[in-house]
Amino acid sequence: MIQTRGRKILHDILSRKTRTALVSFSIFIGVLGVVTLFSMGDILTSRLHATIDQQKLAMTHQYVTVNRAEPVENAPVLNLIRSLENVSAAQGMLLYPAEWKPAGQTEFEDGRILAYSEPFDALILEPVTLVAGRYPAAGRHEIALERRLLDEHGLQIGDAITFRPLNGVEENWTIVGSVYQPYQYPLGPGSPTIIAGETMIFAAFEDAQAIVGAKGFNVFQVRYDSYADAEAGQQRLEGALTDSTPYVAYSHITQDPAKNASITTTETFSNVLAMLAVVALLVSGFLVFNVINALVMEQKRQIGILKSLGADSKDTVIMYAGLALIYGIIGVIPGVMLGIPASFAAAKVLAPQFNIFLDEFALSSAGIMMGVGLGLLVPLLASAFPVMQGLRVTIIEALTDLGISSSMKGGLLLRLLERLPLPMNIRQSVRNVLQKRGRLILNVATLALASGAFMGVSGMLMVLDRTMDDIFATFGSEIVVMPGGTSDLERAQALVRDEVEDVELVSPATLMVVEVEGYDPPQMAGGVALPLYVFGFNTEDPQLFNFHLSEGSAWENGQDGMVVTKGIMDRMGKKLGDTLTLRVGDNRASYEIIGISTYPFDNLWLPWAEVSQLAGMDDPNAFYIMLQDDEMTSDEVNDKIKEINAVLLANGISATYINWTLSQETASQLLVTFTMTLNIAALLIGLVGALGLLSSLSMSVFERQKEIGVMRSVGASSSTVAAQFMTEGLIVGLIAWTMGIPLSIGMYDGLLGTFNFKDAITDGLPVIVLGLGLVGMCLVASIASLSPSLAAARKTVSDILRYQ
Repeated sequence: MIQTRGRKILHDILSRKTRTALVSFSIFIGVLGVVTLFSMGDILTSRLHATIDQQKLAMTHQYVTVNRAEPVENAPVLNLIRSLENVSAAQGMLLYPAEWKPAGQTEFEDGRILAYSEPFDALILEPVTLVAGRYPAAGRHEIALERRLLDEHGLQIGDAITFRPLNGVEENWTIVGSVYQPYQYPLGPGSPTIIAGETMIFAAFEDAQAIVGAKGFNVFQVRYDSYADAEAGQQRLEGALTDSTPYVAYSHITQDPAKNASITTTETFSNVLAMLAVVALLVSGFLVFNVINALVMEQKRQIGILKSLGADSKDTVIMYAGLALIYGIIGVIPGVMLGIPASFAAAKVLAPQFNIFLDEFALSSAGIMMGVGLGLLVPLLASAFPVMQGLRVTIIEALTDLGISSSMKGGLLLRLLERLPLPMNIRQSVRNVLQKRGRLILNVATLALASGAFMGVSGMLMVLDRTMDDIFATFGSEIVVMPGGTSDLERAQALVRDEVEDVELVSPATLMVVEVEGYDPPQMAGGVALPLYVFGFNTEDPQLFNFHLSEGSAWENGQDGMVVTKGIMDRMGKKLGDTLTLRVGDNRASYEIIGISTYPFDNLWLPWAEVSQLAGMDDPNAFYIMLQDDEMTSDEVNDKIKEINAVLLANGISATYINWTLSQETASQLLVTFTMTLNIAALLIGLVGALGLLSSLSMSVFERQKEIGVMRSVGASSSTVAAQFMTEGLIVGLIAWTMGIPLSIGMYDGLLGTFNFKDAITDGLPVIVLGLGLVGMCLVASIASLSPSLAAARKTVSDILRYQ
């Protein structure tokens, strides 16, 4: 009997090659998706967990600016911070742009200088790791490069580089070490762009000051006894810095180390992809169910004969469950083999988006086990019900079975159908679709998942893309410049205005993070509370911000007050004309709301002098630059920043810059990457769904040969027969699209919630996505129906008589 079972399974595999290929290919697609997407996420998060030590993460990154011209004494400042209640560690960090070039060359490259208050080998918070060579020593013209920068430019330890000099004197600096920095820092306060490892240069603090002309630190990293202490101590920290030191605190990021945003965001994104891949594999189980179920129905006579020869229930289970297992094995082997390199390739592509460095091949044993386990388990589970049906087949029932035949079930739905004024072929197609209701449910469920996933993902990304456009269209300036000291600001503005070409406007600004009494900020990934920025600007230059106001008129009528985003108003239950109380450190002030902006993220706008006064400063801390050509690319704006930086450095002024155009392009590129990855996952589900429909229609052609023969005998042409089956496929697709609409809305809301965009985006699923989904579903259904329709059209009366 063992040999009989094996021969039976092998015969069914080989005698239905097309069916075997379809089922195994659908399992292969699902396994490939699971292994690739799950392993990719596991590789990225494992790398992050290996390189980011939660015990060494700062809980607060406090951005500061120096409020005086001369260099500051930092030891008393650090001692003050460390003496604050519940502070367990603190260090200063200098993070400045610095243009550099290999010694002897002419073209400068963009870079970022990082330096710390402590020696590199004694860093307590977010330390860099030495890869090769040694750390740079102060006073020796030594620097270390992030290893990605070394690789990017083909540099080696011992080579020399030159920085764009202060006051025009070029000096060579020797590369003495290669380091790895896994932590993420924004390009500038409020910028969504993360500093790339390929731009990081490390120097001793005194040397970094000499390179960029900084008068002090611009970031303080602080860790507390607990994250609750960090939240409670934020106001004390800002007040102490602003009131008792030469620094002014203007922005901060507070984050729970146990919910690190880098790890949390990576895990969330990876989990969403893995979930979609698992759905695709589960959907392939529907196809296995259909195939095994049809096979059992076809082979009732075989089952009866085997039982009459002594086969028992165990033999039936082994034969049909074994067939499903073989389908799984055929799909699992290539799925895993291709998924392993595909997962590493995908991780390699996405790694820079999360500041992850993958220098050698990595695989995920968990991803492989997940793919193998689900790839074998899903077919077995899908075959359970058809196998149970086979167990119920009796010898008498099997021996009296007359073969494949067509029967029409009645019911209320079919009676209602008869009353509708539909063409004959449409009515017949609907009857045929409804005849196999179990199969219909499985096909509709499969395709509905596919269409729901596609429409939900596409809708979220479409709204995000539109939101990004709205965000960056609000800013009329292309560049924000933040000089190292406020006393340099007026002179820096004059230099840019007088010596840099193609500049349309230079206008003072004060950028500050504030607290609003009674306001509870939304949280992003990792439990990070979004900082609430107040943009202080010259209200006599209205072109700096392109407000879309739902109420109010801002400063057009000479009113005093501020513009507030609608999200803050809704969150606090405020209305136009009410007042809000703002706080920076221990300073408070109340302002009337004179305009409500539809800007999607919570922000405030005030005249810069009001913001500076609130922060305890006499002057602005930045200035905006508008360029004459507002269609410049990020590279062109970067070239302009280099020109501005050269002018300022030649006059002994260092500054940090925000390139809004680069921020927009970076956000758009990240969105494109997520779009492609999420849609690939949705495509996997759609592909498996299409294979399921193809298989079902193929089985329908096989089962309904008598019906095709009748149609042929009364004169139906090949095109008529083909159109009949094509119409049935389209009807299944239309039903699936209808069922997929609520799924797409749930997917849309779920993705917005998963990626923490619900507070910023209140729009519902775009209607145009439903139209795109309908077109896509009709296309998928048509392609899937084509082969079975042509197969049906080729059937002749003689073929059918020979079969029957």
